[in-house]
Amino acid sequence: MESRLAMYRNWQIAQIKEMLPIARQLVTQLPADKHNKLRDVGRGWTIVEVICHLRDFDMVFLDRADRTLREEYPELPFPDGDRLARERNYNALDGRTAI
Repeated sequence: MESRLAMYRNWQIAQIKEMLPIARQLVTQLPADKHNKLRDVGRGWTIVEVICHLRDFDMVFLDRADRTLREEYPELPFPDGDRLARERNYNALDGRTAI
């Protein structure tokens, strides 16, 4: 029987595989001027911000996995996603560039 952790990891990988086609479809179907304007629940992140966040956090997750394999008690990074979005000016990109 598969462990809970293995089931969770398999679920995470499946979600990552599903995200990219969904993001591509959103960017393709919506006019470019909406990529940086429409917000989650009207006040959340834009499509471009979500795509950039997922892109940047891929590297965070890779670093966490690497540290977990190499170190006994690693200090794992937990960057502030909102701060990164502001500092990296995610909304300056268009959706196609972000993908």
